[in-house]
Amino acid sequence: MTSVSQIHDFIQKEQLNDDLLIVLDIDNTVMKMNKNFGSDQWFNWQSGLLGTSDQSSLVISFDELLELQNVIFNLSHMSPVEEGTKSFIEGFQKQKIPLVALTSRGPSMRSNTLRELNRAQIDFSHTAIKG
Repeated sequence: MTSVSQIHDFIQKEQLNDDLLIVLDIDNTVMKMNKNFGSDQWFNWQSGLLGTSDQSSLVISFDELLELQNVIFNLSHMSPVEEGTKSFIEGFQKQKIPLVALTSRGPSMRSNTLRELNRAQIDFSHTAIKG
């Protein structure tokens, strides 16, 4: 399933609640960049250009690409992928279904990731797995 609404509909249809864990990828499932620049798709495109002579490449190395991505995240904003994302997540939480937010973003991008989740009023801490 690739959207929060599909997960919601499946859970409701199958009446699932017990022994359920929902894992949501932040990028392109929960949140998306407001512009293509800096998006997951843009990052993958730029990553594919590394080591080529393509003039569209903005950096020389993968480390530089990660640094650039971090700068873009610091200067940009994100929005929920779907209009109902926040409501669906809150509904899962009211049902006490554990939610995990997954990301391939590194630790240096934690603060801007949390900033954008907070801007969208999406909070995974209510049903976070306690260790």
